[in-house]
Amino acid sequence: MKEDAQRLSEHLKNWHQGKDYAITIREIYGKHNSLFHIFKNVIGKLSLKNVQTYAYNCVHSLRKAGEPIGSDKGGYYYCESRKEAIEYYRKIRSRHLSGLKNARIFLRAVNKTFPPIQEELKL
Repeated sequence: MKEDAQRLSEHLKNWHQGKDYAITIREIYGKHNSLFHIFKNVIGKLSLKNVQTYAYNCVHSLRKAGEPIGSDKGGYYYCESRKEAIEYYRKIRSRHLSGLKNARIFLRAVNKTFPPIQEELKL
């Protein structure tokens, strides 16, 4: 996966800088696409859905390594500026904070409806 992640990073840096130039995994995976080589280690072995998961894992590992890779409805892109990277950071931060808030609300509802028997469900 490390080699595929590196190829993906290089491709995004060279051809997809900025969210206006985002590319979807379906476009990368397409057999008639010049990008077919990026995931050559898994093409033919995995379904598109599994390749999407594999690609997400590649992107995640690149982000953990410090690569500023953003994503939106248009696909993945290499952030072209600090401003764009900060905008993406704010978007994912907001999404995660909202998710945590919803999880707490749900847990309160669960505790109200089904009083906890074990300490693990208490807030």
